[in-house]
Amino acid sequence: MTMPPLVIRRARVSDAAAMACHMGDPAVVGGTLQLPYPSEEAWSKRLIDGAASTTGDVLLMAERDG
Repeated sequence: MTMPPLVIRRARVSDAAAMACHMGDPAVVGGTLQLPYPSEEAWSKRLIDGAASTTGDVLLMAERDG
């Protein structure tokens, strides 16, 4: 069975719920030096602030099947 390809794209504010869920997983957050169980609102603010940043940092997302 062939897996659909991954799409790499810049993170969007609409990704906040998925990021909060993903980063709330103890298997994921360990070793990131971030506080566990971030809220969707915290991720939304982080993504909005990141989009307005002039540092050149870009948060990327990997997506399969939309």
